[in-house]
Amino acid sequence: MQQIMKIYASIAILGLFLWTPVYAQLPQSAQPFAIHWPKSIIQNLQKIGADVQSQSLVVGARENVLQLDSTKTFYGYGLPTPTDSTPLFRSIYAYPQPNVLIETNDQFENSWITLNRNTTFFDNLGRTVEVLSEVKNENGSGYRPDSRIESFPHDNSPELLDSVFLYQWDSLASDWLRLLASYNVYDANDVLLENISTFDFFGQPILLKDVYTYDANGLNTLVETFGVNGSFEIQTAKRELTYVDGRLSSVLYYIIDDNGIFIPQSRNMYWFNNEGFKTVEVNFEWDFNTNDWLLRQQSTFDYDQEQRLTVSESNLFNQDGTVEGEKKTYTYAQGDQQAVETIYLKDPVDGAFLLDTRKFFYYNGISSIRGPQFQNKLSLNVIPNPTTDFIYLDLATPAVVQIYSTQGTMAHRIEYQPGKPINLSEIPAGIYLIVAQSEQGVFSGRILKN
Repeated sequence: MQQIMKIYASIAILGLFLWTPVYAQLPQSAQPFAIHWPKSIIQNLQKIGADVQSQSLVVGARENVLQLDSTKTFYGYGLPTPTDSTPLFRSIYAYPQPNVLIETNDQFENSWITLNRNTTFFDNLGRTVEVLSEVKNENGSGYRPDSRIESFPHDNSPELLDSVFLYQWDSLASDWLRLLASYNVYDANDVLLENISTFDFFGQPILLKDVYTYDANGLNTLVETFGVNGSFEIQTAKRELTYVDGRLSSVLYYIIDDNGIFIPQSRNMYWFNNEGFKTVEVNFEWDFNTNDWLLRQQSTFDYDQEQRLTVSESNLFNQDGTVEGEKKTYTYAQGDQQAVETIYLKDPVDGAFLLDTRKFFYYNGISSIRGPQFQNKLSLNVIPNPTTDFIYLDLATPAVVQIYSTQGTMAHRIEYQPGKPINLSEIPAGIYLIVAQSEQGVFSGRILKN
């Protein structure tokens, strides 16, 4: 029993840092398991309404006048001439049936190479009920299963879910391995009362329960997490939510230490404009050395007159005093449908934001903004490959190096110096795309991380 309680405590500590705190379809107690799930699951959770931090594309309502056909992401602007750029990723969307959307994702290596595809199934009300992710076979013939999400909407609600199931494909057993089963309990007015989640934690079966408390205005002010073992329950964590004018203003996270005392772990604060859209989010973590809050991240959001997001900027404050920054700008083709998403990364030396990538959105075979002309990438030699920890690059000049998963998310970024190793020990095993941008051009290759 004592060992199980330690596991629950470890889960609580992990979970408080990984997901955003605002109302999510998946429970607070399930949050730490995101770190072990495939990238495809993390990306696809947003499609069923889960509030998961991710870089996945949100396709938008399928009833819009413009139908999304594809997107292309370009990299390496200005090399070797100011008008040059290099393609990085492409997504193509097909609608074979009214309730089916197929997203095929490609990577550019002097030609487009298909990596994976996601098939989303909708019910008659347009709600997502299943997302199936498949990976392209290495020999190029067909796909193999990767992960799957099943969601069961609550009655006729466009947002609420009765349950969610997450699966990962087990190639040895040739069957689906369930990662998580999550069940929501509502009252007669569809107010969420409890969530019960079951999952496997490194071979240890875990059952957790979240209990929701509301104030007289119906605002959720407290979420308590309990570890359950048979008829025995023990509280492991809680979060306290406060509001200003009915809008969420802060969330305080606590866990219980070995003495059964609640100790603070993190705090999120929020500000909104008059229309109710979030303008600022600040994240802190508790510093036990100073017994005070330590600033970890600050994000700001700007909107146009139609309350469409136009600029988002985030700064991550590291414990060594360095700051990692990212800025995104958005333009729109029609309504809420995006035309271009541009990403800038902060220069660690002078703090200036430098152009990194641009994603162009194409509708009905036509893009509202013409994509750039591009050059072919140069081959990048990586040693050793496969690798388990460190790699060296066959480059003679400094370069900005970025490593992407097969799902298109950035796994690592570094200012590379010739002859210096790149540490990949903290990156999960898998196949990755590595892109190096230097004065000589844009180089790319693949890495197999064991």
